[in-house]
Amino acid sequence: MNASTLLLELEGLTHHDRIRRMVALGRATVSGDGVATALLAELCASAETYARRLALESIFGSRDGAALAAAVGDVSHLVRHRALALAPRFCDDTQIVAVFAVLPSRALPALLHALRRRGRGALVDRMDLLPYASAELLSVVQRMDADAGVAEAAWLTFPPEVS
Repeated sequence: MNASTLLLELEGLTHHDRIRRMVALGRATVSGDGVATALLAELCASAETYARRLALESIFGSRDGAALAAAVGDVSHLVRHRALALAPRFCDDTQIVAVFAVLPSRALPALLHALRRRGRGALVDRMDLLPYASAELLSVVQRMDADAGVAEAAWLTFPPEVS
């Protein structure tokens, strides 16, 4: 089976069944199915946005954070947006850091908010993103600022609502 055969097969299915099929394909890659792995690779490399977007749904079966992190840099806004929505759920900390490297600055707040919603605020706190840090970290930094004085703490930048 190749990508065009799969797309033809999926064409006759409902949305729910298409997604279910893609999740099953993702699970097959985890079990070592070489055909499924090649098929997903072909979909990810496709010139069609639809095929690349469908390939992202296989992440629910494969939990492949690396493929998801790569999709954040896709040329299509639809693929990038979906990849960013899934990244906090499936990418480990190293992969999230890689996502930050290719992420447009306008998308940063949404990703940071999603990381916090998933209970991954410690990752944000470890990065150089003080304006997006947790309230606990900001209170520690504010105490440091008060203790050190303005000259020693000039490197700190607070968002307007904190300073």
